[in-house]
This record gives sequence, C-alpha cells and structure tokens, in this order.
Amino acid sequence: MTTLRAQCPGCGGDLPFTQATSLVAVCPSCRSVVARTDRTLESLGKVADLHDTASPLAVGLAGKYVGQSFQLTGRAQLRHAQGGVWNEWYTAFSDGRWGWIAEAQGRFYLTFARKDVPRLPHFEELKPEHPAFRLGDGSELVVAETGEAAYAAAEGEIPFRLVPGATYRYADLYGPNRIFATLDYSEPAGLFFAGWEVTLEELGLGDAAARTNERRVASAKVSCPQCGGALELRAPDRTERLGCPYCGSLLDADEGNLRFLKSLGKSRWTPLLRLGSSAEFDGVSQTVIGFMVRSTEIDHITYYWREYLLYSVKLGFRWLVESDHHWTYVSPVPPSHVRSEWNFAQWNSKTFKAFQRTTAEVEYITGEFYWKVEKGEKVRAADYVRPPEMLSSEATGGKKSSEISWSHAVYVPWQEIARKFAVTEMPRPKGGGSCQPFVHRNIYPLWGLFVAAAVVLFVILRMNSPERTLMQENVKFPAMTSTTAPQVVFGGPVQISGGKNIQVSMRANVNNTWFFVDGDLVEEQSQQVQHFELPVEYYHGVDDGESWSEGSEENDTFLSAPPAGTYLVRMEGSWQAWNEPMNATVTIREGVARWGYFVALLLALSVIPGLVLLWERSFERSRWSKSMYNPYESDDDDE
Repeated sequence: MTTLRAQCPGCGGDLPFTQATSLVAVCPSCRSVVARTDRTLESLGKVADLHDTASPLAVGLAGKYVGQSFQLTGRAQLRHAQGGVWNEWYTAFSDGRWGWIAEAQGRFYLTFARKDVPRLPHFEELKPEHPAFRLGDGSELVVAETGEAAYAAAEGEIPFRLVPGATYRYADLYGPNRIFATLDYSEPAGLFFAGWEVTLEELGLGDAAARTNERRVASAKVSCPQCGGALELRAPDRTERLGCPYCGSLLDADEGNLRFLKSLGKSRWTPLLRLGSSAEFDGVSQTVIGFMVRSTEIDHITYYWREYLLYSVKLGFRWLVESDHHWTYVSPVPPSHVRSEWNFAQWNSKTFKAFQRTTAEVEYITGEFYWKVEKGEKVRAADYVRPPEMLSSEATGGKKSSEISWSHAVYVPWQEIARKFAVTEMPRPKGGGSCQPFVHRNIYPLWGLFVAAAVVLFVILRMNSPERTLMQENVKFPAMTSTTAPQVVFGGPVQISGGKNIQVSMRANVNNTWFFVDGDLVEEQSQQVQHFELPVEYYHGVDDGESWSEGSEENDTFLSAPPAGTYLVRMEGSWQAWNEPMNATVTIREGVARWGYFVALLLALSVIPGLVLLWERSFERSRWSKSMYNPYESDDDDE
C-alpha cells in the first residue's frame, strides 16, 4: 500500500491518501473535506465534529469477510430528516472492491455497488412494505424505509465525492436470507448497493464490540434547563429526547447537552415501574429509562396503554408494554426476517394471525428515548398474534421519510413483573390480553397421554386374550303346551378357560313376534351357576306408505369372567307363537372385546378436557372480540 501525502488546502496540515482509489479525505486538523483531482486538491467544505455514537468500529480496523481481508478507511455520519444520526463505514477490500457498512441501532449491513440490475424504480414509486423489484436470482426486495439524509460529519478516506451538508434521497430494502440493499438517489439514474445484514463476528471484528462496551459511559449527570432538576442520563451516547419528570418539559438531547423544546404539562399517568429500576430479561439486567403513554381510537372509543423503555449496554433497547395490566416484553426484529400479508405474518418459521390495525398516538413522555419523539407523534400499527407471542409493525410516513419497523413481543404474567421489579401493589389484568396464552392448554397433552395409555392397554389385553368361539349350536325349542309352560333345552358342554369375559349371542327366526330365553351356565363339578337373559324381538310393517321396523333377529349379552371349568348351557325359552316350535342359533365366545366399555372410558377421560376446551373457546371469543379480524363474529351473528 503506497501512501500519497499532500497538504490540506484549508490549513496546510498533512493529509495522507493511503488508498489509490479513494476520492476524498477528511483533514484531521481542520475537518475540511478534500477531493483529489488529476492535477490538484479541491476543498469541498468543512464537516461538523463527529457525533459520539459509541460505535464499536473505528477507522483503521482490519477484518475479513468470506475469505477477503479489508480495512476500514473512513466514515460518514448522516443525519436523518427527523434528526437521527447513523454511521456509514467505507471498507477497502484486498481484491480491490469498496464496501459500505451501514450501522444503525446496533445492526450492521455490508453492501457493494451493483450495476447488474434492471431499471431502478423512481423514488416516488417506493412505499414501505411494498416490493421494489427482484434480483437476478429471483429474490424479491421489499421496501423498509424511504427518506432524505444529509452528510453531517466524516473522517478518514472515502471512495466518492462527499460534499458536506449535501442531501440525497434513499430507500432501504430487505429480502430473504438477510439480504439488504440500498437505493441511492444522489445521482439522477440512482445507484444500487446490495449485500447482507452481518454481525461483527462475521466481519472478524467481534472483539471491537467488547472493547466499545467497556468504554461506554454508564450514565451522566445533567440538569433540566427549564427547572434545574437533577437528571441522570443512563444512555447518554444514544439519547435523543428526554422528558423531565419534574416540570414536564420535553428536552432535546445532543450528546448530553439539553435544550428545551416545549412543556408537556402535568401528567395524569403514573408509571407502575419507577424510572431507574432494573430487572433481568434475556439473562441481562435492564434498566427502565423511559415511560410513554400511547392511545388509539376504535369505534369512537379511546384506548390507552403504557410503554416502558428498557436499556442495557449489552442488548441495547427493549420495551415492556402494559395494556389493561397485561404485560409483554418486546424486542426489535429486522424487517428482512418478516414476511407479512394482510391477514397473517411469518417470522422464525412461525405464522401469526392478524389481530388489529390502527393508528397509535403518543400522549405522554418522561425519561430518555433514542429517537426524537414528540407528543402527538403518530404511527400506523399492525399486530399479529400467536399466543403467547405477538408480531407488531409500526409504519411512519411523511414528505421526507417513511419507515417500517418490526418487533416481537412475549407475554409476561403480571406476577413475574411484580416479582422482578419488587412492586408490592401490582394491579390485576382486566379481561383477556391480545397475546395472553390460555394457561390450561397443558391438559391436552396429558389427556393425549391417558388416551394413548388406554389404547395401549386395550391392545395388550386383546393380544393376551384373543377371541375364541366355545360353542355354536342350532337349538330347536319344541312347541309349548301353554303360554305359561316354557320349554327347556340344554347345550354344551362348554370349556371356559377363566378370567375372560363371555359373550352369549342368539339369532332367532322372529317375524313380527318375540322370543325370550332365560338361561344359565352351570359348572359341572361345583354346580356354580352363571345366569343370563336373552330377549329377541323384531317387528316391521308399512304405515301411510312408509316402511318401518324395530328390534332385531339377533341379540347378545355378556358375562363377566366366569371361573375356569366345564359348563352346561341350560336354556328356558318362551315365545309369542307358543304353539309352534322355535329355532335359534346360540353362540358362546370367550375374550370378546367390550367396545362400549372402551368408548365409555375414552368419554370419561375426555370430560375434563372437554370442559377445558369449552373454557378455551370462551377465552378465545373474549380475546378476538377486541380484534377487527374476529373469526367468531359470524358465529355470534348466527346466534
């Protein structure tokens, strides 16, 4: 690497160019942006001092990505139209390529200039959540943000002509498998940069984050410029707005320097969690640094909920959201990881059902916030539920910028919140929460285990007690001498093995008549008697041109596991046509399955789960009654 040394045209100081293809360098002495041409150096103006973003990256750091080494040669800080600042790092790769690493909200996106794309869409055509175009491999790129940015500060060497204060329009796009792209409209035809969301570890810069975390200031003591109240900034390098808890002033924060914006007035909302209190989530102690109240109007009714901003050096920002005293823990999700349609969203191989779409408005602010929040600020919000989880999107839009952001929420029982923050008087939840799980669903797996055990036991019993026919005889009953003189016949002998149920079945030639057998199984040696009764009746006919029938020519009965032995079958028969003989077929089987008992057992096992299922249905009806996508609404209309 050859270093070209020049003199800054602004201050005369030493200005090195270490990269042959870098176009500008920032003078470390006077902050002039100097461009080199074929013959001379040109000053493009001066940039402001760098904003301390506590970035883990620094000019001069070397890393490696997919086998190619690189070095960070420069950085530009860009200011969003709404006031936020982010870093863009420029990397010179060993194969001669330039890469861009965008850093925002603790995430990193590596992109390279691409020219192998079709005509880029016009900026005005781009809308958040709408597809922009497809790459050559078929990957669809979806718009996550459109906006306008200005170059505010810079350092090091940069591979393009950076003009201090210059503004340009851009769009950030996301695709599957962490694909990230940017459309840069600083030129009329537009520039296209594509790459991936990456981690510092993937860039070979994992140690840089640890060193930065060690350097970060834990907190800073400041005073409210309006009332003089003592304030403590717990994220001084990342706080953009501050609500004074003493006088209700909204303050703008610039690296700890506070400026009064407006008075928010006296609050009628009191946070349940004290600012500065800490609790552990995701295995990390996190501190409540901000409190916000939002509202929405549905069917002319205004609903309010509370949001608590959590901060830790390791994880950055998270949220606790309290609605009707139901709590959820909320983490950010990259838009590239979410696929959404009007009635569902997919994330992390899970499908979430659409629950609500509304406009959320900021009603009250106190404490620290990482963006320039305003009272009255509105976002378009959409919630998708899969209890105990929820996906939410927030979309903002204006003349200069629009953006879509996603978050993932997990339901947290109020008792756990009270325990973590040592709150002794925590209000109980009201009604059902939008992603509150039905806690008694664990009975269903238990019911499944019992049913499976019953089936296995039944199969084992059937295998150990196979069905066997002990007797099948055609029995002729002589005509009775009178209606009160039944005929007695004998069958058998029958050899019963014992310990198994016995089925006695009989088929008789009955036609619009009845036949009844009063029978006994008599053990030959012990004379022990097993009594049974078998009625058979069958009637049929035609009434008003329609055929009808009732009864059957066959019936059976069961004896419960008679002792082993040899039995005679005594049958005393009587029938309606007593003066005519009666023929019947008698069958005795051993080990016949009692399906009715098995079904009764399953029904008994299902009583409590069935009641729980009805309870769950009522619970779900209550939940979805608050949704604009209520699947039970048609059922209610039918009722």
